[in-house]
Amino acid sequence: MKLNQLTFFRFLAGVIVVIFHFGRKTWIGINIPALTTGPFMVVFFFVLSGFIMTIAYGQQEKVDKGKYWVARFARIAPVYYLAIAIILIDNHLSGISTDPYALNYSVFFLQAWFPKTPISINGPSWSLSVEMFFYLIFPFLIIFLKKISVFKASLITLVFWGITFYVRNTLNYSPTFDYVDPDVMHAIVFNHPLIHLVSFMLGVVGGLIYIKYLLMRKISNLVSSSLVMISFILIAVTLTYRTKLFLFPNVISVYAVCSLLFLAFILALSIDHSWISSILSTKFLLFLGELGYSIYILQVPFHLMYLRYIAPWIKPAKSQDFYIFLILLIILSMLTYTFLERPLRSGIRKAADKIFMDLRKQQSELP
Repeated sequence: MKLNQLTFFRFLAGVIVVIFHFGRKTWIGINIPALTTGPFMVVFFFVLSGFIMTIAYGQQEKVDKGKYWVARFARIAPVYYLAIAIILIDNHLSGISTDPYALNYSVFFLQAWFPKTPISINGPSWSLSVEMFFYLIFPFLIIFLKKISVFKASLITLVFWGITFYVRNTLNYSPTFDYVDPDVMHAIVFNHPLIHLVSFMLGVVGGLIYIKYLLMRKISNLVSSSLVMISFILIAVTLTYRTKLFLFPNVISVYAVCSLLFLAFILALSIDHSWISSILSTKFLLFLGELGYSIYILQVPFHLMYLRYIAPWIKPAKSQDFYIFLILLIILSMLTYTFLERPLRSGIRKAADKIFMDLRKQQSELP
C-alpha cells in the first residue's frame, strides 16, 4: 500500500532543512520563518517513517526480518556512503584529518549513540543513525503493538510522549547538569536515538489507527480536505510563532507539540481523496518527493564542493548564492536518485533475495 499524497512532503521537509543550514539570511529565510525550522522537519521524517513502515508491513502476519532489513539498508546506504566519501575527499584536499572513531561510527550508523560524534563527518547523517535504530527494532515493535489493542498502544505511546518531554526538559534546563559539557548535553537531548523513539512510535500507532479505523472508511472530500488544510495551517502557525504560543516557550515544547501535529497532518492526508491529493500525486511532485532523501543527506558534502569548485567559478551575487546552490543541489539529487540510488537499491535487494532463496534451498535439502 502506498499513499502517494505523502511523498512530496519529503522534498519540502528536506528543502526546509537545507534553508535552515544555509539559507536563514536569505529573503525567504528572513520573511518566512516557518521555512527555517529544519530541526523540526527531522521530527516530521521520524513520524512519517513510522507511519509508512506500518502501512507497508502492519497488515502482514509476520515481517520477514531479513528482507525487511535489507530493503531498508538498500534504501539509504548508497547515497549515505557517497556523502561520506565526498567529505573524506574534501578533508584530504583541505588537509583536514578525519577522526577515525567518528568515521567508524558513521560507517556503521552509530554516531548518534555517542555524545561527541553525532554531527561528525556528515552532520545531518545523525538522523540516519537514529533511523537505522528504528529500522532495527520495527519488526519487534510492530509485533508488540499489534498484540494489544490500538487504544492501549495509543495510551502507551502518549505516556511515553509525556515522559520523553519531561526527561528532555529536565536534561536541558536543570541546573544540576551545568557541570556537564554543554555539547555533550546537547547531543543527548537533541540527537540520541532514544530521545526520538517516541516520534517514530507516534507514526507507528498512527499507521495502526489508519489500518484499523480509517482505511475502509469513506470520508467526504470536503471533510478530508478541510482536515488537511486545518492541520497544515496549525503546523505553519506553530512553527512561525513558536516562541510566543507556549506557556513554556522553549524548543522542546515545540518539538513535543509538533510531533502530534505532524501525525494529525499525516492522518488527514492519508484519508484524503480530494483535489489536494490529486495535485500531490502528480508525477512531477512524486518525483520531487523521491529526491527528498538525497537532498537531505548530500547538502553538506555538496556545499563543500560548491564552495571549492563552483562558487569561485561563477562568482554569484551574495543575494543569489544560496538559490544557485539549492537549484544545483536539487539537480545533483535528481542525478543521484536516477543513476545511483534507485539502481543500487534494486540491485542490493535482488542480490539479497537470491541469497535468501539459496539459503532456504540448502535448508530444505538438509536431511
